Amino acid sequence: MRVFSGLLLAAAMLLQFSLFGQSYKGLYLYKNTDSTEYVKFTFLNQVWLRYTEHNSGSTLFGNEVSNRFDIGLRRTRMQLFGNVYKNTFVYMQMGINNFSPTSSRKIGIFFHDAVIQHDVIKDKIAIGGGLTGWNGLSRYSAPSVGSILSVDAPLFAQTTNDLTDQFLRKLSIYAKGQISKLDYRLLLTTPMAIQQSGKEKSISTISTFSSKPSQHQYAGYIKWQFFDKESNLTPYAKGTYLGAKKIINLGAGFQYQDGAQWHLESGGDTVETAMQNYAVDVFIELPIDSARKDAITAFFAHYWFDFGPNFIRNIGAMNPANGNSDPLIVNGGGSAAPILGTGRAYYSQLAYLLPTTIIDEKYGRWQPYGAYMHANYDYLNEIMTLYDVGINWYRNGNSNKITFSYQNRPVFKTNEDFQNVESDRKGLYILQLQVTL
Repeated sequence: MRVFSGLLLAAAMLLQFSLFGQSYKGLYLYKNTDSTEYVKFTFLNQVWLRYTEHNSGSTLFGNEVSNRFDIGLRRTRMQLFGNVYKNTFVYMQMGINNFSPTSSRKIGIFFHDAVIQHDVIKDKIAIGGGLTGWNGLSRYSAPSVGSILSVDAPLFAQTTNDLTDQFLRKLSIYAKGQISKLDYRLLLTTPMAIQQSGKEKSISTISTFSSKPSQHQYAGYIKWQFFDKESNLTPYAKGTYLGAKKIINLGAGFQYQDGAQWHLESGGDTVETAMQNYAVDVFIELPIDSARKDAITAFFAHYWFDFGPNFIRNIGAMNPANGNSDPLIVNGGGSAAPILGTGRAYYSQLAYLLPTTIIDEKYGRWQPYGAYMHANYDYLNEIMTLYDVGINWYRNGNSNKITFSYQNRPVFKTNEDFQNVESDRKGLYILQLQVTL
């Protein structure tokens, strides 16, 4: 409560002293007359109204549930950041994730980010550390949640999310910058203890995260910006600029940690393996006609995941069920699906910002989109495919938008031949209300 009261006080100060800085871009407090030293406050809230077709056998507190309508807070965040001194940048983010009817009451807000960064050579080299979203592997391993193109980020790209990190944030030191058209980030991380995640698994013949004291994790991501440059003030990559920029960025990244995984061999010996993941991606945003104000946004990525033999992880954001009575269902309960594992994955997004000649701008901007995932994981005996189609209604850009999404996922089941194959497909309908300040 003290932290929350402090943030409210900071917001009040910003309102009192910086009314001239109010806009949808945030609230500012300037420390000097040339505005080079400042603090900025922002707020985001994402509300989900959702109908879920549950995986077969799903249970909620022991009661079987085949489908469910619910309302929840997918993300509620506050940010406080800025150049507090010459060449010194701080970034703090607090909030909650995934507050639903089945969540514990009165959950506490917590730090997502707490970073101190020093400029070495302006724009080209900066060194920082703390609890941070600076990450490696791919563009959407650290997505800007306020501008996600589809209704949610591709969560499989956040490979250690809430296992050995805190909602993708890690305790790290990093270097980042932009040299000409090259944007880079490199980091060294001390992984968090898997024992404190509540998701530790017993060692078996299927690879999982090791319970031994962790070794350091190394990660990096570079991208070449062929046209307009993107800001790297924070680590979080935008999902769309709504035609305001012309971008073609080609990126590549990695993530490596020795001894991160372990499993048992058939003879009972413990084998430790490295976690080593690699990715290449391309992000495209192309305005088409300046008078019509239409634009194309696209993203394509190829991932190589190695978490050890037969590693698999089911993920279902703000899952509306918490169990499954059918031990043969691979997915688990609710909306979960096996979207992360050892093997290869491909992911793509495509969206079209409709021209103002179709829908007058006074009614907001409209953007239909589609996203598709195709994965070949060792644990599954068939290809895993997942798709999401929807439309964004921008009432004031990304700051005030409504999204409708339909997601379709596979349900995998172990058959009589002990093969994990697709047995069914289920749908998920989401209406998201988003406001940012």
